[in-house]
Amino acid sequence: MKKRIGAITLAMVLCFSATACSDNSAAPTETESETEYFADEDFLSDLSKSLEARWDISEAQDLATLTNAEYKTTMESAIQAELDIVGKYQTEKFEDTKLQEYVLQYINNLKDQQASLDYIDADNVKFIDEWNNLYGSRTEIVSTFYNTYGLTVSEKYQSVLNDMLTKATIVANQNEQKAIIDSWVKSITFELAEDNSGWKTYQAVAENTTGYSFDYINLSINLIDSDGVILETRYSSFQNISTGAKVKFEFMSDAEFTSTEVTATYQIK
Repeated sequence: MKKRIGAITLAMVLCFSATACSDNSAAPTETESETEYFADEDFLSDLSKSLEARWDISEAQDLATLTNAEYKTTMESAIQAELDIVGKYQTEKFEDTKLQEYVLQYINNLKDQQASLDYIDADNVKFIDEWNNLYGSRTEIVSTFYNTYGLTVSEKYQSVLNDMLTKATIVANQNEQKAIIDSWVKSITFELAEDNSGWKTYQAVAENTTGYSFDYINLSINLIDSDGVILETRYSSFQNISTGAKVKFEFMSDAEFTSTEVTATYQIK
């Protein structure tokens, strides 16, 4: 009888022990980590809100009729409306690191737009140049958000977004065009053609391989010495250059230079 009671007691102890072990294994451990947060989806949702917040201000009036002071005040408020919503994402972590790069570019673009408004009275020409460049860059980034990441806006502002996407296409084409022409211009090499009592004539024959025809092209040629110092700038121009045509550029100088750096302004036909 004593043996039987002892066996029953032992069985009960083992049962309680198993139950306790089972309960302990079910409890969460302190080392379990929470799911890491990434801002990708929240940013795209807030970007839509921020764009519409900006357009609520900028599209509410005819900007072309405003004075410089009125335009500055309006656009400062419009840009700030965007930054109030998306500015926080400058320090957030993204799963898509390329998206994060675009986010940082976009926020910096907004801040640069704000800064450029300070020139609207002090130097209006500089303001217009900077503002247009920044707007073009902004449309390209918005186009990426739209085409690659699925940005959407409400029907009310779809036409405004469409205008930005059209502008982005134009800017992309212009950038491609500029890259082709700049590459061609940089390839132009001048050689000594004539030395007349210290004044030397330098010439370069360049075939227009850009695929574009020009009404005119004006070259600015920096003459650089062996230390990398620009000694002076000379100029050479040509008009009516068709695609595939060969053109002779030339300039004169008495400077003792070792290399040239060529840039250009032009008008495409």
